[in-house]
Amino acid sequence: MNTYGTHISEAELVQLARDGGPHSHCDNCAFCREQLEQLRSMLQASAPSPGANTMPKDFRLAAQSTPPVSEKIRWRQTWYLEDGVVVLRVVEDCRENQLIGYLLCAEDRLAAMRVRFSGIDTSFVPDAEGRFVIGPSSIAIEPMSVQLV
Repeated sequence: MNTYGTHISEAELVQLARDGGPHSHCDNCAFCREQLEQLRSMLQASAPSPGANTMPKDFRLAAQSTPPVSEKIRWRQTWYLEDGVVVLRVVEDCRENQLIGYLLCAEDRLAAMRVRFSGIDTSFVPDAEGRFVIGPSSIAIEPMSVQLV
């Protein structure tokens, strides 16, 4: 479970989407069920068509349109990079009025990972948990693209 409530973590959702298996929590939680369905749909859409020999290197899921999970946190954007192996989620901390990034990937890669957003000159270095502060919540993160350095 994540630190913002009783929802399934992004990493577990990605694994469930890849495995195709059911999860009892999703039977009872419409939010997590929708997230899982969107991930599965995205992964199916990114599968190579017959005769194709390449898969897109990165893609993203549009910002979530569901109501906020908490009054304290609002999900702003999610990117699925490297065929879904790396997930970057940006949330707005409404109490602090700042954007926070969460990078989910293999632990050995996380230590060396840097994140760049188009339109921002800074490279962000996630902490050991994959968290980093982007800046004020007024930054229009939604139209940006992401590059991993």
